[in-house]
Amino acid sequence: MKKYSRYIFPVIYIILGALTVIFKGEVLRWAAICVGAVALLIGVLCLIKDIKDKQSGIPLYLDLTLIIVGITTILFGSLFVRIIGIVLGVICILAGMIKIAFALSNTEVKSIFIYGLITGILYLSIGIMLFIDSKLLYIIAGSLLILNGVLLLIKPKNKTDNIVNDINNRVSCDYIDVETKDLD
Repeated sequence: MKKYSRYIFPVIYIILGALTVIFKGEVLRWAAICVGAVALLIGVLCLIKDIKDKQSGIPLYLDLTLIIVGITTILFGSLFVRIIGIVLGVICILAGMIKIAFALSNTEVKSIFIYGLITGILYLSIGIMLFIDSKLLYIIAGSLLILNGVLLLIKPKNKTDNIVNDINNRVSCDYIDVETKDLD
């Protein structure tokens, strides 16, 4: 099993990327519904345990809160995804504007200026896509997940592990024995 464990995450990335490209916003909606179902299940199980044992690790009001959040997320999952998209879009737009302002204030250092300008424009464009719920963003994100998965699959075995092991085998530490004497 250990021999195949390096393939688990790349395959998950590729599957999630393909689902994101194919279904676009539906993946996030279903993820929200799954989170809601888990919250509902945990809330109900804890509530049942509270009723049976008259005591649980989670107080009764938290059980009910989990149940309400679970039901609400299941019923309005797409609304939550949309609200999260708008909030993240606004945050990205603000971050992009700050990065561009920082770049424009540091025009004397060319590398800082170029880096700040490029990242600011990227943040702005991602923020606008999130804010207007662009399907292009899902295609880009899904494609990046697929690319990451493929790169992890074709990546050769980590050579730094061999280098570290080789260094550890060659370097030996000699310990210095120090006699302790009573200071009395």
